[in-house]
Amino acid sequence: MLLHQGVQVHGAVAKQGLGFDLLNNDLIDVYGKCVRMDAACAVFDRMLERNVVSWTALIYGHIQNGNAEESLFLFSQMGLSGVKSNEFTFSMNLKACGMLNLSDIGIQIHDICVKTRFDMMIVYCGSLIDHYVKCGKFCEARRVFGEVEQKHVISWSAIILGYAQEGNLAEAMDLFRQLRESDIQADGFVLSSMIGVFADFALVEQGKQMHACTIKVPSWFQTYQYAIQSWICIICGAMDEAERFFAKCQREM
Repeated sequence: MLLHQGVQVHGAVAKQGLGFDLLNNDLIDVYGKCVRMDAACAVFDRMLERNVVSWTALIYGHIQNGNAEESLFLFSQMGLSGVKSNEFTFSMNLKACGMLNLSDIGIQIHDICVKTRFDMMIVYCGSLIDHYVKCGKFCEARRVFGEVEQKHVISWSAIILGYAQEGNLAEAMDLFRQLRESDIQADGFVLSSMIGVFADFALVEQGKQMHACTIKVPSWFQTYQYAIQSWICIICGAMDEAERFFAKCQREM
């Protein structure tokens, strides 16, 4: 549906003779999300002027579609073109470095961010922590996390899920406890991701603890959590518990 509408808009712009610079950034974003990077690249190539949003949209499209190498190539081409990166551009390419386990390039990007004063931006800090975690550099990830003066849920999510996904559940739970004791409320992404990790490790009790934390989140998310908790119980063979959570899920729906 989204792709069809994007193609219609694209065609209308071309027919009106308005060129490709009116809605180009949005078109690149739409095509990227619809796994049509060929079309996204075609729009980008025809643009007479490309700004930071244009470059970042195309870079993000490649990241979404798992092509981290192309993302980093575009990042280098962007630098050569004279267009300056913003915090989102840096964040996307740190993610690409993490996907490819290229810690050296990640460090180079971080050095640039320090010089351009993007190093303490909320989105960038979360991406830097995530990058170090994916490269197995937990000491560096923890150092960056500790240096963030005003911690956002993005930074907390990156460090907690990093430890959890690496199997260090004790550290992840300790950090999650610290998050709960802070004045920042854990969002649905953190909670659902943590419960998913516990399901993968077949840890019923930890899943129950996490489920207890969902009371303060919206009701739609609580329904989702009942379904996830049922799945954990089924994996662990606790069928009575699974039936109880499934019944709650049906009542909420």
